[in-house]
This record gives sequence, structure tokens and C-alpha cells, in this order.
Amino acid sequence: MGLRRRAIVGVLVLATVTSCSVDTPEPLPTAPSDSCRDGGTQARGSVRGGMVSTPDPAATEAACGVLADGGTAADAVVAAQYVLGLTEPQYSGPGGGGLLVYHDAQTGTTASFDGTVYAPDDPEGSVGVPQTDRLMDSVRGRFGTKSLEELTAPARTLASDGFEVTARLADAMEARSELFDDLPEAGDTLTNREYAYHLAGLDGTDDPIEPSDPLCVDYQGHSVCGPHSTATGMMVVGETLGILDRLDLARLTPEDGTARATAQHLMMEAGRIAFTNANTWMGDATPDYVDEIVTGEDHLDAAADSIRQKKTLRGLAPEDLHGRTHRYEDSEDQGTSQVTVRDSAGSMASLTTTLQRSFGSGERENGYFLNNSLDNFSSRARAGEPNHREVGAHPRTTMSPVLVFGEGDEPLMALGSPGGRKIPSYVVKTLVGMIDWDLTPEEAVALPNVGATNRNSVYAAKDGREQARMRDLLEDWGHDLEPGRYDSGLSVIRVRDPRVAGAADPRRDGYVAGVDLQ
Repeated sequence: MGLRRRAIVGVLVLATVTSCSVDTPEPLPTAPSDSCRDGGTQARGSVRGGMVSTPDPAATEAACGVLADGGTAADAVVAAQYVLGLTEPQYSGPGGGGLLVYHDAQTGTTASFDGTVYAPDDPEGSVGVPQTDRLMDSVRGRFGTKSLEELTAPARTLASDGFEVTARLADAMEARSELFDDLPEAGDTLTNREYAYHLAGLDGTDDPIEPSDPLCVDYQGHSVCGPHSTATGMMVVGETLGILDRLDLARLTPEDGTARATAQHLMMEAGRIAFTNANTWMGDATPDYVDEIVTGEDHLDAAADSIRQKKTLRGLAPEDLHGRTHRYEDSEDQGTSQVTVRDSAGSMASLTTTLQRSFGSGERENGYFLNNSLDNFSSRARAGEPNHREVGAHPRTTMSPVLVFGEGDEPLMALGSPGGRKIPSYVVKTLVGMIDWDLTPEEAVALPNVGATNRNSVYAAKDGREQARMRDLLEDWGHDLEPGRYDSGLSVIRVRDPRVAGAADPRRDGYVAGVDLQ
């Protein structure tokens, strides 16, 4: 791949690992190898079977092939992620970590896996102990039916034979040209035999990540479930939805594919309140933060009451938690990727992975880059305060993979997005679109992206004439809109039995494919 090799401290060398000792799920129906129906950025016509949506066509193709071969959603997630580690090395890979929410249809189990990196014994640098390999084998060992050799085969083949460079990858490499001997152009073919060798050497983990119950919040008659950890973007998503649940966005149906300015304003203000608390209290273990703020009825009522029409909130301050010290600090997350899957049995998965910065720390090992996620610890936090940097601690992240359930705990949706600190707003906008306004996955993803990215930072994408008018109104109401592009990597799957539909953001290289078993 023309990558310069960088040294790495011994504590971060990844160990090979054996699969979890759990009951193997029942085999699923198979389909012909050519049965994957490519949908581009949407699953046209929907399917009766499995579906996958990712920000990369090669990853989607690999996962769909696994579903066609009778693999579970867990199997498909693993296949897709290892391809993403090759074709999007700037965003994720074995050198980073991730969060996974999984619903197993055969047992009715819904689980949250925290595979984010943590601080090593000598936590002075920016590189956290990588967890992606461990996360992948943990979910495969618990809910999968196929071997690592089978699931890494698509990535190994692409790494050895070559894959096509996207414009996004070429631009990312040019932006960090100091890491590379040669810079490819879009359309060139790259190989990465070191990465193929690493994948061939994987044999499982003898220390699997134990799943936990997810954190679920109520929203408009649905249950939105995400990672259980109080150091994740689910804290922002959960509190934002709790506030919006009291503001009746269903009455504000979009016009010409654009959310009304009032709806955008409400999402921004609710997001700002949530970020004010998240950037103060998010940390490895702050359970009272969830009970009193994220799902606290009194807090959510007061927060919703504080939001005014056509006027922005000033001087936002975090809620108190038993007199603890306030140490607000803006989030700085950057590079991430996403895999969303549903298999033919009805199991669903949402996985978000990250290196933090594009190409992470810039340090390279075994054909992949190492994260710089320890930079996400709060620089001013003291011992005992949320998000303090210490051995074994996980730094906060805005990653927010979610599953959505209806009445009777019926799984209805799976979604998530890359985007760093914009992830919670991408997820919230899409949930509002599908739940409040009954939009299709494609319509919800296509809505102009809007929301908060920190306490005093908001944005509204520039998507067409109608959105330009909405932006003018938002600025008149006091919003100082951030400049820049807001092309999410949203990957969405929705079930309306017996049909399954999906979407991926066309503003990134997203792709959807499904297996029709009818």
C-alpha cells in the first residue's frame, strides 16, 4: 500500500485469540451465490430476507455474500468490518475499537458490546489498546456460525489481489501525505499483503468481551436502544430524544424533502442541551448521569420547557450531579465507519468503529493504523472525575449505533453513522424522519443534515434552495451555523414485515444490498 512502517510499543501488540464457548446458533437458509440484490444507495423494492448497508460497496458486497451463504448478522458484520479496515484504513481497522448493538432473533436477546480502546499500563501517548479484533470475534463467537477464516476471506482476497482506491481515500492519504511513500489517485489499485497476513493469522480470542444490556430510551412509542456505556454518544442521542419526545415534532412534517426550520431549531436546541451534559459527565462509569439526566423525567421536562420558538438558548450550563465539579470540555471526535445488518432470521446489528483521527495516530502495525483515541480523555479532568485518563479507562466517544423496537419488543430498525461529533445529530435526524414523519429510510437519510455538535456549535447542511431558506431563518433566530460539509455515512435498515428496506447516504460512498429468499 506504499505505507511507511512506524514503531509501536509492545503493550499494544495484538494477541491471537479462541472462540467463545457458547451454543452455536441454528444455520440459516442459503441462497445462490449471485442472489445479492444491489440497491446502490437504497434497497429498491426491498427484500424478504437479509440486508446490509455500509459506507463502502466492497464491504457491503462481502457481507451480503455471507448472508447469502446462510451466515448470521454477526457473521456479516465481521466480514464487512474487515473489508472496511482495508478499503477505509483512515477510519477504522484492527488498530482501533468500536461499539456494537445486537439483537438475536433466535433467542430474543439484545446485547451491547463495548469494544472501545482503553488506556494501557503506561497511558502517556495517544494510542489506546486496540479492541476491534477482540470485538469481532466476541460477537462472532456468541452469535455467529462461521469461522474467522471464512469471514476474513473477502478482505484477504482484496488485500492480496488489490482494491480500487476511492476519491475519499485518495484525498485522505493526500491530507496526511507524511505517512506514505506514494500517493495514489482515485481509481488506482492498491494491495496490502501485510493486512492479508494479519487476517490469516487470526484464530479467535480467549478473552471475549462480555455483552451487557443496552441502554434503551422511549421515543414516540418506540424503544431506541444503544450502547450501555456512559462514555458513548448514546448519552447524547438518549437525552436529545427524551427532550424531543416532549415537543411534538410529528406536527412539523417536512416540505419538499426538507425539515421545517422549526423542527431543525428544536433538534439543534435539544442537542445543545444534551452535549452540555455529555461533555461534562460522559465517562466510563457515571450511572447517576443516566438516571438523573439522560432518562430523568424531571430533567427532561425542564429541558423541553426551556426551549423557545425562534430564539436560541444562552449561557447553557450542565446539570448538577450530587455537587460534583463541573468540567465541561468540547468533544473532538473525527474519523469513524459504520456497518448495519439484518439477517434472514430477523437478527439485527449496528456497529460503529473508529481510529479517532483520520489514520489515527499515524503509527502502523501489520498493515493497519493505530488509533489516537486516548486524545478523547478530558485534559482537565482530575482523578475520580468523569473521563479522567487512567490505566484501563475507556475514553469517551460520540459513536452511537442504535436498534429500534416497537410494541412487543419487535425489532424495527437498525442504524448508525460515521461522522465524529456529528454522529448523534445524524442518528437523531434519521430517527425523527422515520418515526415522527413516517419517511422511508432513503427519504430520512436524504433530509439535509442538521443538529448540534457541542454546547455552542450547531450546523445545517446547504442542500438546495428550500434548505437555504431554512438556514436564513435559523440564523435570524440566533443560530451561528458552522461552515463545512456534512455528508454522513448513515446506514439504515427498516423492517415492515415481511419486507426489509434500507438506505446508505449517497453523499458518501454508501451501498446497500439484500438477499431475497422468496
